[in-house]
Amino acid sequence: MDLCSLPNDILILIAESLEERNDRLSLARCCHHFHDVLMPVAFTNIDVQSNCPFVLSCLVHLILRNPRYGESVRSLNLAFWLCDHPLKCRFKRKLMLGAIRRLTQNEEDIEAWENCLRDKPETGGWGQADGWRAMLLTLVPNLEVLSIHGELVSALRGKIVTRASRGEKPFNTVPVLGHLREVNLRGWLEHAPASLEDDIIPFLTFPTMRELSLTELYDDGKCEDNELPTESGISKLAFWESNSQTGFRSIVRACKELKNFAYVHRMDSEGQNPLNPTGIYETLLHHVNSLEHIVVSYDIKQEASDPKEDAFLGSLNRFTRLKQLRIRATNLLPWDSVNKCFEDCLMGVLPPSLELLDIDDCHRTPNPVALVEQFEDFYRNSDAGSYDIKCLTICGAFLEWHSGTPDGRRGGGPPKEFWMRLGARLTTAVGSGCFLIVDANALKEYGNGLVPKWCYRPNAFRGT
Repeated sequence: MDLCSLPNDILILIAESLEERNDRLSLARCCHHFHDVLMPVAFTNIDVQSNCPFVLSCLVHLILRNPRYGESVRSLNLAFWLCDHPLKCRFKRKLMLGAIRRLTQNEEDIEAWENCLRDKPETGGWGQADGWRAMLLTLVPNLEVLSIHGELVSALRGKIVTRASRGEKPFNTVPVLGHLREVNLRGWLEHAPASLEDDIIPFLTFPTMRELSLTELYDDGKCEDNELPTESGISKLAFWESNSQTGFRSIVRACKELKNFAYVHRMDSEGQNPLNPTGIYETLLHHVNSLEHIVVSYDIKQEASDPKEDAFLGSLNRFTRLKQLRIRATNLLPWDSVNKCFEDCLMGVLPPSLELLDIDDCHRTPNPVALVEQFEDFYRNSDAGSYDIKCLTICGAFLEWHSGTPDGRRGGGPPKEFWMRLGARLTTAVGSGCFLIVDANALKEYGNGLVPKWCYRPNAFRGT
């Protein structure tokens, strides 16, 4: 059968089954018929791996000449890698002025847009790449997933997002970001300006938004609760490698019914705040009846240094819908520093609904033996059926490490004998349940600490 004779719907299904965008483009370029039918499919997911104005300008010109391509985009990823080639951006004045006039009729704004896109000195503080990124967002009306890496605060892009979220002209008639459901933003925490949250707030107001993931975000504490929307539909909120005394309370409280919350703390300068477990717990109480997944931990590449960071998070027994929990061992239970013992038991702080439990920094617990005894008591007393934890993961510095590898990298040896004994006790306590012990230093070798756990299992010892 001639492939060209297949119905267009079948051809589209074939193209959509190809995971790589280059494969989709190659198929679309086979003939004129395939080009007409399949080129929009190739633009379903766009991954721009550079902040290069030339690349961005080429993409904008292509979509302006072929609006179907922009209408087909569902996922857009904008990276921030800088280029070093001498190519200048494209600017077909007639085509671009038509696009600019769709956004504004003010002659001063039109001139500012043109100066920005052409990288003229009179840009008013707008960067050239920022301008092309902002223009691109106006050309993908059906966008659902947006990922931006690099600077979170962006004058022109932020202005477009803000106006679109408020439905201001021309976005009351020109659809922009009206289908957005997931946003992932990554910035530079050590260079974050004081008003960083202002660039995040507009995303909370889109009615279709459900997931917001922020990396390297700094909370300056100046954003008051009454400045934010209170009925945001976001149900999944994550702050990776970020810094906040309250776990970004203002953003959390803006969500109507939060189901997933993740906060991984990081400190990059002396002016930033240490982890504040109590403040984060108070923030979580706002969604005590809806949260199903909680992560409160520390950046895998750093070690907590302030004793206050090891404070008890708070009892999670009231979170009756909680199913998954990742927490540092030092924040799991209240510790009596005088009597060197825990002041409560696991059943007193964990809800019966819990199914998956990940415990980080176990090597930092003041009394590892007492922690193991807590789990032994927990599993012994939970046989009655009130608790059903399907998987327990213990993470800490458990392996003997050396630097004798030929390339100078550290290598992982066998588990330390002390943790071997404790691991054996935990294996017995867990019984037939899933039990995994992961070495934190092995995770650090991978860099960002966000690789799925199964990647680390060759460097871990476990009991099943």
